[in-house]
Amino acid sequence: MSFFKKNPETGPSMITRSSFRFLKLALASTLLFLIFGASGALAADTISSAANQSFVVNQTAVAASDFTITNVDNDMSAANDVRVSIPTGLNTNWDASDTTITCANLVGTPCSNISTTVTYTDGNKTMVIDVTTNLSINDSFRIGSATLSGFTARSGGTDSLDLCVDGSCSAIEAADDKTKSVSGPTILSSAAQTLFIGTAYTMNWVATITEDANIATINTTDDITVRIPSSLGFAFDSGDTSIVVGGTDYAKITAGAGGACPATNCAVTVTFAQSNGSSACSSTNCLTMIIPVQSNWAVGDDITFTGASFTVISGTGAIDNLELEVANSSLFGASAADTDGVTLTTTASNEGGGSDLDPPSNLNIAVNDSMEVEITWDDPTGTFTSIEILRGVAPSLVSGTAYDSVGPGVESYTDTDVSEGDVITYIIRSKDSRGNVEALEEVTITVELTVEEEEEDTTEDEEVTEEEETSEEEEIEDEEVTEEEEIEVEESYFSDTSSHWALAYINALYEAGVLSGYEDGSFNPDAEITRAEFSKVLVVAFDLEIRDVSGEEMPFTDLDAEAWYASYVIALHEAGIIEGYTDGTFLPNASINRAEASKMIVLTVGAETSVATEVRYEDVTLSDWFVAYVEYLTVHNVMSGYEDGSFGPGNAITRGEVSKIVSLLME
Repeated sequence: MSFFKKNPETGPSMITRSSFRFLKLALASTLLFLIFGASGALAADTISSAANQSFVVNQTAVAASDFTITNVDNDMSAANDVRVSIPTGLNTNWDASDTTITCANLVGTPCSNISTTVTYTDGNKTMVIDVTTNLSINDSFRIGSATLSGFTARSGGTDSLDLCVDGSCSAIEAADDKTKSVSGPTILSSAAQTLFIGTAYTMNWVATITEDANIATINTTDDITVRIPSSLGFAFDSGDTSIVVGGTDYAKITAGAGGACPATNCAVTVTFAQSNGSSACSSTNCLTMIIPVQSNWAVGDDITFTGASFTVISGTGAIDNLELEVANSSLFGASAADTDGVTLTTTASNEGGGSDLDPPSNLNIAVNDSMEVEITWDDPTGTFTSIEILRGVAPSLVSGTAYDSVGPGVESYTDTDVSEGDVITYIIRSKDSRGNVEALEEVTITVELTVEEEEEDTTEDEEVTEEEETSEEEEIEDEEVTEEEEIEVEESYFSDTSSHWALAYINALYEAGVLSGYEDGSFNPDAEITRAEFSKVLVVAFDLEIRDVSGEEMPFTDLDAEAWYASYVIALHEAGIIEGYTDGTFLPNASINRAEASKMIVLTVGAETSVATEVRYEDVTLSDWFVAYVEYLTVHNVMSGYEDGSFGPGNAITRGEVSKIVSLLME
């Protein structure tokens, strides 16, 4: 055999056998380099998922991203099945109930030699793909329809699927070039709470939601969902759609007026659903509250919320925790993404707690000369561990959590955290080692000094004229009449207002025909007033013109022209006092917060406001849209804030508070 090479000058020439051997060696070296690589070791197989994936703690099973496997080193055979393993640090596993996968050929026809029925080993951490016939070198195929489940805990970061083909996975051949993670935010209330059965509550504590420290999960696609466990015996009050949001990243929550929350203590409109987070709910099964997300969160972001309202508590008492979900409701698992780090306890009140515990007795509350409230009582005769003092400073309700406590045998308590003019309601209760409590009826007291009039000096003999005697007699008669009138004013028209701090204001509005009670004889002074009710109060109290609007087209999508409140709402709308929400609704049955009420009141009375140059409350800023209205009402002693220095612009306003405000403005 002879071989030739072409010489451009002399023509073809013969290639020697030594040259040919050299050429064969060069070609062989090139082929080996392509197979083994520069290191001389056989190149490894590869695995590559279609995308990175993030999962939320305790979510339900979800499809794994498709992944591509390539038989680079030609070791995939009937003797060596393909194994795809989940690292131990990634807190998930393959769903063992899903044993069927799909296979798509990418290079060659490997899928004809691969079974689409898989098995699992290592506690479902490893998927075994059965190779029925040896594959060819560089065969490439895509696996789909695999399912992941068991997202039991946060993974603390990202990790990747592992590929091995040696039959036992004693050595990992390749790692996925995409990552997976399991993460989730946390929820933590400021303190454990005790709530009484038979009572409705407005959340007066603060809960903090904090994003995962490694992987962000909260986004605009999946809003924040807070769930009440059914064991606690109450639900969110669907009639109160407003909460107050603060914290570091309040701007990532959607404000009630639309757009990002402009400042801390932002009024946010929430929606409600059943426990599954999606089904429409009624008054008794609204177990989830959805907080709207305005923009995607980053790791470590946080918000606070408060002011949610709960329905009347039923049942026999329980201890449980609020729950947090951030996945789409279709992915909610059997357990929540996180549970509150502190507990809610529902328990019987003074109607009986299922124990032999007795309440304290002989309660006495008085203000001393140092402007402190002194409380004394007699301890119960049975066994108990402590006496708890609960209190609420108007307009706030009594908190279900103890303000302070003392041990057996003390039988007295002095409240020094008071100011002149405070109207404080106290509940004194006994508590035993099992957590049972028994309370006395609540008592309300106004903090003010009792000033004794000095006796007139009568040592001097002065003649009293007949005219002076007559004048004194008339003055005495006038004083007696005044006392009788005061007693009449203190009489209550309703069954539940006789000891309420707003009694005089409630009576004044009732007598003026502005406010009325309910069919059962109650007034519910601490209940939140609805936007429809508030509209009527303003129109009637300040004589706005109203007309019959039956049959007319309404400016709001949820306003029925035949509703009892339609004429009042239209009167305010036509006067330029209300505009409704950006989505075209008015929400007549929703509560109204203190900021919204301030604006409506000031506009209704036609008061002129000026640009605010200072703020009096820690939760009101000069940039707030309502600051001028709040300032006007504060300066004119119509509205005031809370004992902690806040105004609570996002807090729902109550019927008692409205009675005071409107009554003062009508004077």
